[in-house]
Amino acid sequence: MKFDTKVFCLRENQTYDIKNQKQLEKYEKLDVNEMRKYILSLKEKKYEYEMDEMPNISKLKDEINLASSRFIDKVKKFKIELKSNVYLKIKDENIQIVKGNESNRHIYCDLDLRLLKRILHKKAHWNNAEIGTHINFKRIPNKMDADFHTCMSFFCL
Repeated sequence: MKFDTKVFCLRENQTYDIKNQKQLEKYEKLDVNEMRKYILSLKEKKYEYEMDEMPNISKLKDEINLASSRFIDKVKKFKIELKSNVYLKIKDENIQIVKGNESNRHIYCDLDLRLLKRILHKKAHWNNAEIGTHINFKRIPNKMDADFHTCMSFFCL
C-alpha cells in the first residue's frame, strides 16, 4: 500500500493549517549551543520540594497508611477494581498501599520522600509528579494498569 505523505517540521507553539496545507510560521532550526547553555543553566536549580527537610519516616508511614485507607474507600465508592498490588518505596522497604485483584501483578513506586509528603498533604499532586517523571515505576509483569494511574489522584490525606 502506498501513501501520499508530506513531512513538515514544527517548533513549540507553531501550527499547520490542514485545510490549506500550509505551515503558518517559518521553521527555524534549534541552536544547539543555546540549548546546551540553557540545559547547563538548569543543572543547579532545585525543585521546591528538594528544599524541604526530609520527613520523619515513622510519621510518613503513618500518613501513608491513613492515605491508603482513604484511597481504598474512594476507589470502592466509584466501583473501580484495581488489578495491581501497589507499593511505595520508603528507604529500603516497600509499603503496600493497594491490594489488587490479581495477586501476580505488582507496581512499585519510588519517589523523593519530600515530594511524597507534599502529595500526601495536598501541596503537590500525584498526577503532576507522574507526568513530570518524578516517580519511577517498576511493573511486574510489565503491564499497564491505567485505572491505578488515574485513581492515584485520590492518594492524599
